[in-house]
Amino acid sequence: MVGNTFPYTSQDWLNDVKLAHSSGIDGFALNMGIDDWQPARVADAYAAAQTSSLDFKMFLSLDIILPCSTANDAASLRTLVTTYLSHPNQLRYTRGSSEQLPLVSTFAGESCKFGQASVVDGWRSQFTQHPDLQGKMTFVPSFFVAPNQMSQFQGVVDGTFNWNGGWPVELTTDSTGSSSNSLSSTLKNLLGVNTTTNAIGKFSNLLGTGETSSSSDTASGLLSLEDALSNFIGSTDSDSQFLNASIGNTSNNVYIAAVSPWFFTHFGKNSFNKNFLYLADQHLYSKRWESLIPAQVPLGTDSDLNATSIQPSISEQVDIVEIISWNDYGESHYVGPIEGALPTGSEVWTDGMNHTAWLSLTSYYASAFKAGTYPSVSSNEERVVVWSRTHPASADATSDTVGSVPGSELVLDAMWAVTLLSQPANVTLQIIPSSSNSSTDSPLAQQSFSVPAGLRQAALESARILVIPATATATSILKNLVLPGLGHFTVMDDKAVTGADAGNNFFLDGSKSIGKSRAEEAVKGLMEMNDGVEGVADVRDIDEVLKNDQGWLKSFNIVVAHNGFLLNFLFIIGNTKAFPALLEYAMSLPLDTMDITDHAHIPFPVILVRALEEWRREREQVTGPSSGIGSPRTSAEKKAFKERIRAMMRKFDEENFEEAEAQAFKCWTPTVVPSEVRELFTLYSLSKPSSSTSSSFAALISALSQFVQNNPASPQYTSGLLPLTSSLPDMKSSTEEYVKLQKLYRAQSEKEKCFSQKLPCSKGLERQRVEGYQSGIKGAFGADHWSFFAADKLSTNPKEAAIHLALAAARKLRAQGVLPLLDPTSGPNNTSIKGILDQKNLKDLLTAEVRTFLPPGTELPEADWSIISGEIARAPSADLPTTAAFLGGLVAQEVIKMITKQYIPISAGNAASTANEQMGICVIDLVETWTGIL
Repeated sequence: MVGNTFPYTSQDWLNDVKLAHSSGIDGFALNMGIDDWQPARVADAYAAAQTSSLDFKMFLSLDIILPCSTANDAASLRTLVTTYLSHPNQLRYTRGSSEQLPLVSTFAGESCKFGQASVVDGWRSQFTQHPDLQGKMTFVPSFFVAPNQMSQFQGVVDGTFNWNGGWPVELTTDSTGSSSNSLSSTLKNLLGVNTTTNAIGKFSNLLGTGETSSSSDTASGLLSLEDALSNFIGSTDSDSQFLNASIGNTSNNVYIAAVSPWFFTHFGKNSFNKNFLYLADQHLYSKRWESLIPAQVPLGTDSDLNATSIQPSISEQVDIVEIISWNDYGESHYVGPIEGALPTGSEVWTDGMNHTAWLSLTSYYASAFKAGTYPSVSSNEERVVVWSRTHPASADATSDTVGSVPGSELVLDAMWAVTLLSQPANVTLQIIPSSSNSSTDSPLAQQSFSVPAGLRQAALESARILVIPATATATSILKNLVLPGLGHFTVMDDKAVTGADAGNNFFLDGSKSIGKSRAEEAVKGLMEMNDGVEGVADVRDIDEVLKNDQGWLKSFNIVVAHNGFLLNFLFIIGNTKAFPALLEYAMSLPLDTMDITDHAHIPFPVILVRALEEWRREREQVTGPSSGIGSPRTSAEKKAFKERIRAMMRKFDEENFEEAEAQAFKCWTPTVVPSEVRELFTLYSLSKPSSSTSSSFAALISALSQFVQNNPASPQYTSGLLPLTSSLPDMKSSTEEYVKLQKLYRAQSEKEKCFSQKLPCSKGLERQRVEGYQSGIKGAFGADHWSFFAADKLSTNPKEAAIHLALAAARKLRAQGVLPLLDPTSGPNNTSIKGILDQKNLKDLLTAEVRTFLPPGTELPEADWSIISGEIARAPSADLPTTAAFLGGLVAQEVIKMITKQYIPISAGNAASTANEQMGICVIDLVETWTGIL
């Protein structure tokens, strides 16, 4: 796209044609507006292309600031177009026909009626089917309408140009629609607010425009944000929507995709009144090109997640790529030289900002797009293209009169680089004088990577880690954190070093450490690797700390417990039966007749409630209303229920129904009060509450106990349940539907919260404290509760689920004093057992304990279970050096992910999970050498 050419001479045009052609560009889209000088510049452009003797094409892009309200306006447009229909350098392109017709495009025009009754009639009768142009051109406009509205233009247009596809336009402060739900969730979970707008505002504060925060907070926030934003950069979602829109013979529709390096404009109200940006971090230009090329990017070892390695299906449907732009200085996305006419005011962000290095990448990607395969790079063509902003995101523009740029809260401080090499090599990019650097083993041809201005290293250097206790595995974990420069670690262990410890823990000083504090000896060995790290030994008993000094634990970013309990969080759709308002809403939706777009954005909890209620009603017609069967029980019923959800889909690719199917297990997972919470009911004597914090807690536990017994706030569903919280996970949904669902949950939660406050034992308690405990108590699900989910996994991941269940059972038996503990002086084959139990008895005990986790009738994988339970019975808690080394590296990697937020921690991979539920369980079998994720 070329514009801003008021002072251009014929030589200027010729120079630009030659430069563009040498960069792999085949032609110019000439922006044609209302200025009286533009016809002459267009004529010069066509003439320069012809004079160049290059196969360089031109076509008109009618900028519909042009008048378009009358038939005379249409006649003027037709005159502009017909002038160049037969020019030798006019671009000709038609899909599905041997006759290639001149191509004409627009910028906007979706409101033009040309004196007719409707926009469609105007374009049809006065332009595309007017005798002057009918059958003489290929018309591919950029109308700014929703994809589902393109069908009205059947017979009027020959395709579409998706202008906004060049940027992640949804990533702005004012636009947080359905496509940014996962971003919204990340921001809200990260910053502890309820809305995306508030999250963005609070993130702005973290950058220094409001509340005070530590550098580690800022670093952590930036890195979390970077991960969230990366999912939208270079996305082809809008392309797919336009390609799927019906506008006649879709196989012959021409599709023009937009590619752009970035977008920034900063004009005040007295000028063009445009002040916003579209996010371009995360290698927008590269990733957008890669998404449109019908070949896999030639990646080898990819050390950065910014690169694209999987080719989406739309590439074969893209006819033309239009780069936005060659010289639009006002919007900053120019790739050509700075010359011609700069819009008044844009020189502030244009002068000295040469962007022609983008042409170096353009030639590479343009060649790949046209050939369908990436070109090889010779040794004399090798290059590294680096770009960044000249000021940090939080810079204060003291002389600026326009105001802050909406969307700038999402900008990241980093340098970005792409390497094009002839062979693999190590490339290091370093910011001086900062210690920030990024190094990558660059594979053949191409690699994208970035230096995040030292934020990841800063996050690591400011992190505080607590590890309990000083076992071989624990010290192996710390080794992998101390070496790269962890800020602080504390090892907590009240035990002394034994002979077994000295034999299996590399970081102890052999026999010299026996009898000494295991924590102190471990810290001493670890500190020898990096004396720049702060290491502390704490010889207290963790049980005493938990009783008397819980606040101390909050000083750590992460606590790693080896041989500790397993804990997971489970989001519950509702209780055994959906609360009335949710049920009423779910059943009121006209699924068969509602708009297809709305249908594709129904939240998955609503789909599950609707499907389950319909299943129950059908079941009651057979078994009667008093059968008491509330959800699918058998494997066949569960399978049929999932098929029912799939059958509710109206299109094959409705992601919300796919989410519902993936979450169907929640419909038959028993919703119970966790055993940890029930223990609290019996531990506290609550007859005389006081104003102290501890007594307030006791009063709340009493109120909660009475609520669980009675649940009068919602008599329509079963008692014995915890109060509902209003927290919802991220899901495929429109903003409108998500908000509706949130309001339903919040209203029900408020009702149950109010009931808790009316209880006699809770009078005088602060509302905030009630809210806090009501929300927090839902997180108290231990491994025994999570195992209901593992039961469902037995059918899809039998070995992984069986191992996890066996370990969960071993934990409970060990806590009861039933499972044998290793005698640390005797080796792994000798045990000290409370009671004389052989391995067969232990296997039977494990099997019986596991069955208490599972719904009745659940089958264990017989062959796998025999081996797994046998190994647990033989050596339930062995800490072998080789195993410790392997686990140490794996766990440290996960810790670094959570500290730096550069990559996603081990996850069950469920798109509909909550932030807490995204954490998966990694099961490792070092006998058969495999790992699995639950």
